[in-house]
Amino acid sequence: MWEISVNGQVISFLLSLILGAMYCALYDILRALRKHGRNSYFAVFFEDITFWLIAAFGTFIFLLSRTSGEIRGYVIAGHLIGFVIFRFTLSRFTFKIFCAVFKFLKKIKHILSLVFNKLADVCENFSNRVFEGIKKIFKIIPKKIKKT
Repeated sequence: MWEISVNGQVISFLLSLILGAMYCALYDILRALRKHGRNSYFAVFFEDITFWLIAAFGTFIFLLSRTSGEIRGYVIAGHLIGFVIFRFTLSRFTFKIFCAVFKFLKKIKHILSLVFNKLADVCENFSNRVFEGIKKIFKIIPKKIKKT
């Protein structure tokens, strides 16, 4: 059986703390998206399932790389402690930052939609004028052919 040294265990624990904090930051992004969007119960359910699948896959890869696939209690505890510490310290700031970013992106989206709608109106008016001119030409041509 493969053994991990004490230094390796400490490093694995510290890395699992960081990974737990990263999971909390990812969940803050998810919370900010929920705050600035319309979410049905199905969408929230799907988002949560997707988040936990990503977290489970990340933990699985971490366990494979650091402990040769063995489930170690200190790694799981590190994930949980990192998540909780981040949640109660930095999460309020990162959540506000992500909310501000998504609010800004929502404004940009609104401005771009106004610009593209105006551009589409201009293109539609131009094409209507062109097609009306072509239509007049095709009405005149048969009359000229009959006269000749």
